[in-house]
Amino acid sequence: MWNISADAVQAQLERILASPEFVKGPKLGQFLSYVVGQTLSGHPDRIKQYTIAVEGLGYGKRFDPTSNTIVRILAGRLRRALELYYVNQGAEDPIRIGIPKGRYVPFFSDNQSVTATFNGSGSTSTVPVGAPYESTEPTIGVFEFENLNNHEECDSIARGLTAEILTSLTRFAGLSVVGPLVQTKAQSIDYRKLRSEYGLTFALRGWIRSYGSIIRITTDLVEAPTGSSPWGRTFEFDLEKTSLFEIEDEVTSRVSGVIADGMGIIFRKLRTETYQDHIKLSDITLAVLAYNNAWATQIPQDWETANSAVSQALAGSPEDALLLALQSNIYYGDVLYGLNMVADSLSRMEELAIRAVALDPDLQIAQYNLVVQHAFFGRAEQCVEVARKVVAMNPNHARILAGCAVATTSVGAYELGRELIERAKQLNPQYPGWYFFIDYVIDFHNEQYEQAWADARTIHVEGLLWHPIFRAAVLGKLGRVDEAKPYVEELLQIIPDFPQRAREYIRRLFVTDEHVDMIWDGLVKAGIQG
Repeated sequence: MWNISADAVQAQLERILASPEFVKGPKLGQFLSYVVGQTLSGHPDRIKQYTIAVEGLGYGKRFDPTSNTIVRILAGRLRRALELYYVNQGAEDPIRIGIPKGRYVPFFSDNQSVTATFNGSGSTSTVPVGAPYESTEPTIGVFEFENLNNHEECDSIARGLTAEILTSLTRFAGLSVVGPLVQTKAQSIDYRKLRSEYGLTFALRGWIRSYGSIIRITTDLVEAPTGSSPWGRTFEFDLEKTSLFEIEDEVTSRVSGVIADGMGIIFRKLRTETYQDHIKLSDITLAVLAYNNAWATQIPQDWETANSAVSQALAGSPEDALLLALQSNIYYGDVLYGLNMVADSLSRMEELAIRAVALDPDLQIAQYNLVVQHAFFGRAEQCVEVARKVVAMNPNHARILAGCAVATTSVGAYELGRELIERAKQLNPQYPGWYFFIDYVIDFHNEQYEQAWADARTIHVEGLLWHPIFRAAVLGKLGRVDEAKPYVEELLQIIPDFPQRAREYIRRLFVTDEHVDMIWDGLVKAGIQG
């Protein structure tokens, strides 16, 4: 067993504090210094929200952890900062310092293995395999990719892929990332033990082998509680035709996009009742799952469930940037779809978006809210500008790319909308029908009405006003009034006063005067009387 001395841990702490991420974020350094110092001095029991705030961060003695969530917010940022540090400049450091999810007492381990932890006396111990662990959010451990051929070129690809995938996964909100983990070739992986030590809910492994100029990369996602594999994929490249950077980019985007997207493998798995028997999820994660599900199904009842879950989580964490961003986006959905869940959703959605961005400017979904809301209020230039910024923050988040595609298309930026939606489809092939909105708008605009009708039939948003609008408008343009009649009746049933406020409703999604005119003309030809 590898022994870790207090001096070695202190030296590692100083290396971390000297890194750029911690130099520019002094609060994170103060937080880490305090919890490490208390642990090394034999007082890990003193590490609580209150003591961290008062003794470590300099808040006054009147600090109330029940109403002020700053410690929890900073803890989340600290975990992400440490993960990024060990992916980049700390990859070769001898000691890993980490903060387990749901706790504040740090662990210290050999950065080249996954077994040693500091127990406060200069020796090491391991967490029992059966130790209970409550997941505050899904955690994925990334194993260092294995070179099965021992070719030097494959070693370079293995290291590069591991680092790129780790960095990519840390950009997804609501997901914690641990790695790189190293497997001892002589031993099989004990996923239950890793779950106890690191709170893993999933693990990602990869293997690389080559045959002449052909390189094959195999990836496998494993559920830590069960050891089963819900997803895997094999990639093949010709090194004479593809550069190493192109290989890394392609595999990284396809892997992270399909497993970590809001509608990807991990979040789809967590939504199943059987999976939730294995782990206890926090209110925040349950809110994220409900929100992702609402965007996947577009069913009004699922939107109501998401609104309830996010509101419940916010009651316990009122200053959580992620939750505020989700609530802002749910309020936007409430207005967009005419659900009437919240009386003041229109007036509050932008205020919540701005609050979320102020709390965490690097949170992609917080910035994404600005994109869709700029579009909603007709601010076309701002919509396109912020959309490009949001995509750059995480170009592998398919659902957000798709949302940006809808927003930019709705303000007339067709080329960008098409580019974003095609990438979103490639990243995660398990996409919902509303992705075809971009095709529908562009085909309708180009007067390709037969194709627009085919597009409309792929967009399944039954129960929402857009379902009959999409269909009736294009059938009106085609002169197929009898076919349009049931959709006109459905629209009037959902929104009885639609004829009196038609342009107001249409503008919520189609935004520009040109778009509103073309949809309204189709609806009039379908039989709507204005």
